[in-house]
Parts: sequence; C-alpha cells; structure tokens
Amino acid sequence: ERRAQRLDAVRAQLSRAAETAGRDTPPSLVAVTKTVGPATTAALADLGCSDFGENRADAFRAKVDALAGLDAPLRWHFIGHLQRNKARRVLERCDVLHSVDSERLAGAVARITSELERPVGAFVEVNLTGEPEKHGLDPGADAAELAATLAALAEAPHVRLEGIMAMGPLGRREGARAVEDVFDLTPKGIIDALDLKAPIFRRTAAHGHFGREGFSWEETS
Repeated sequence: ERRAQRLDAVRAQLSRAAETAGRDTPPSLVAVTKTVGPATTAALADLGCSDFGENRADAFRAKVDALAGLDAPLRWHFIGHLQRNKARRVLERCDVLHSVDSERLAGAVARITSELERPVGAFVEVNLTGEPEKHGLDPGADAAELAATLAALAEAPHVRLEGIMAMGPLGRREGARAVEDVFDLTPKGIIDALDLKAPIFRRTAAHGHFGREGFSWEETS
C-alpha cells in the first residue's frame, strides 16, 4: 500500500509539472530499479509501471530474463555507461539505450542492431554540467563528435534516434556549471547550434531526480 501511495505521489508531481510547463501530457516515468530485485520490480509492474531502467549490463540481463514471463508488457531502458565490449548483451534485450556517449559507441550500436535486426531507441548523452564524474559529450568542446554521433545513429536502419539525454547538477558544486546556466543549454538549443540537417528527433530529454534544486521540467520529456 505504501509503495502504491508513493507511486501515485510521483505521478501527481509529474502531472503538476506538465501543467506548470503548459504541456498536455506529463513527462514519461521510468522506474529505476537498479537497487531492488526482480520481486520489487514485478510489484511495480502490477501497480501499472511499464518502463524500467537499469545501469549495469550483467544485472540488466539477469533482471530482464527473470521477468520475461510476466503478463504485463515491459519496456527496458539501459541508463548506465555502456562499454562497447558489453554493447551486444545489452542491445539484445533493451528497448531504449540512454547513454550513447561517443561516435565509436554509436557505430557499434548501429552495427549490432543491424546484425540482430532488432529496433532500439537511443539517446545521445551530453554532459551539461562540466562535472568530470559524469559521462557524456560536451556540447561545446565535443561539438564535432556530438554531431557525428547523432548522424551515425540517425542513419542506422534499426535505431530510433530519440534525442538528447542530460542530467542536471547535484546542487551547487565547485567546478560545475550552475543550474540556471545548465538549463540555458537546452536540448533544442544544442541541436540548433550544431546546425544538423539529417537527424529528426522523436523527442528531447533531460534526466533528473525529484527534489533536485532548479530542475527544469520545461526542457524535458
């Protein structure tokens, strides 16, 4: 019962955020289940959650396989840093990959999805904050590679290029861009600055945790 109440509270917060931002529909909710087991994930599915995120390749495979027999259709998101030598084992099972952070990884994703003949959604990860512990391409310093990474995914026949994935800063930290500066670097602004002609994005996105200072719902999906 408590889990259902907390889930309802999160959904209500998303609805309020959408209304504040002038949107007809709330942002998509992906339940990150990296710290819980298959039983808890299955319980969330029973409560109506359909999208789940994991960040470690081996644990991801194990959980997807453990829950393969559920009646409810689940969409699996891989949200962690992905090494190229583990890309195949993730792409065999994930529906959406959130962390393509290099042109070389984009090439591997394009090749493997074609070999598998399996469609996968993909976001290109950018580092908006300048924090060294975060992965992702810098929209300024890495602009050429960012453009090439987007183009490689856009041209891949089995990849749905979803857009940009980014995370805001954890409060105010020395050496990190401030929240208000980060969200001046909106996904649309990044794409416009690159002057790309080929890629057509299904959506743009930014990731964040509830309660994070200054998190901008207006620029997310």
